[in-house]
Amino acid sequence: MEQNLYLIHLSYLILFGLFITMFFIFFNRFVSRLYVEAKQSKEKLNFILDSSKIVTYTYDLSSEELFVKSGRKAFPQFPSEYHSKSAIIWRQFVHSDDIDKLQHLDEQLLLGKVRNVEYRLVLPTNNTIWVQCRLIPIIENATTREIEGVLVDITEQKFKEEKMTYLAFHDQLTGLPNRSKLQDEFSLLLAAKKQAVFLIFIDLDEFKSINDTYGHILGDELLKIVAKRLINCIRGSHIVSRISGDEFVVVLSEVTEDDVMIIANRIKTTLASPYSIENKEITITTSIGIYRYADMAEDLNEMIKRADFAMYRAKKQGKNEICFYVEEEKSPS
Repeated sequence: MEQNLYLIHLSYLILFGLFITMFFIFFNRFVSRLYVEAKQSKEKLNFILDSSKIVTYTYDLSSEELFVKSGRKAFPQFPSEYHSKSAIIWRQFVHSDDIDKLQHLDEQLLLGKVRNVEYRLVLPTNNTIWVQCRLIPIIENATTREIEGVLVDITEQKFKEEKMTYLAFHDQLTGLPNRSKLQDEFSLLLAAKKQAVFLIFIDLDEFKSINDTYGHILGDELLKIVAKRLINCIRGSHIVSRISGDEFVVVLSEVTEDDVMIIANRIKTTLASPYSIENKEITITTSIGIYRYADMAEDLNEMIKRADFAMYRAKKQGKNEICFYVEEEKSPS
């Protein structure tokens, strides 16, 4: 009986031992598999980060060392010795206009606040890039010990945004400010309380016949040259805008009436010089209307309208003329 019990207990022990052995075998395989998968996932993530324009790094506040963990290929313009350097050395590449922005962030991070910031880096190659940075403070015992950072190159995105902004406020054909940009610049003039503001309205005489005779492509080239000539007729503080087809506006400030007449005559003479386009010589004349801003209640549209009235009077007088707006002037019929 005792021998049977012994054999039974022994069998249980053997089975239990086998169970434990199999358990550890499968457990080790499972853990090993998880480890391999985790390692592969980490390697894949690092490969993706290294291959993309994303940098991850850690900044140790106690040692003031910055360690780049992944994404070293994001900025190949940086020599390899900068991949693990003092943050002070890295800061020397920050654009001078953005330094104050980052110094303000330091205070926020020490308080444990997560922050996002966009700024520019001037690379050793003298190229400037835009980066977006997410900064995450690592807190231990109520004190910020490290800062985890993710840096993304957003230069291409910034260029696209700048291009869209430019197109929103500039004439696509000539590159001159459009009516929206003109309105903004005019508002700035009024806010600065600039004195003696004049608006010159310029219309190309018989431009439609040039388009009909030579085609719109040549007509567009003519408008581009007109725009360049207009810019050369004025000084930097003045504004030139194309507001419609062959109509241009010049806004002048801090000038006398005599100055305006000199500039208007210069415009008329300059635009009358022959244009050589597609082996053709084109000549045009201009009718010009001038209005002086006099009432704080007036807006830009009202100024353009009144200068337009004066321009039509110049056309009625035979074209290629310059006329000032006079009170009670009516819109052309």
